[in-house]
Amino acid sequence: MGPEVIIPSATTVTVVLALGTFLWRVFDKRFDRVDEQFKRVDERFGEVDRRFGRFEAEVDAKLDKFAATVDARFGSLDAKVDALAQDHQSLARELSEFRGEMRGRLDAVFPHPTAR
Repeated sequence: MGPEVIIPSATTVTVVLALGTFLWRVFDKRFDRVDEQFKRVDERFGEVDRRFGRFEAEVDAKLDKFAATVDARFGSLDAKVDALAQDHQSLARELSEFRGEMRGRLDAVFPHPTAR
């Protein structure tokens, strides 16, 4: 077990290293191209992300403005409803007084028959 074993394995190792080096160079160039494509895709996604950010800010501003408008409208409606509720209470009180007054007058004119 001497040189006859070492020489074929040295040849095999040399061939494997040469093939590995060749494949490394070939795939390195391919991977560089793929990396460049990924970088371009990342740049495009960055642009889309910036556009989406601007769009989101515009939508948020419009929604905030709309919410403020709706709150103002509901605030004025609340005030109107409160005023109407007070008017209703005062009218109900006046109606009750008027009904009692009319009942008193009618009772004076037409007395109720009493049960015997």
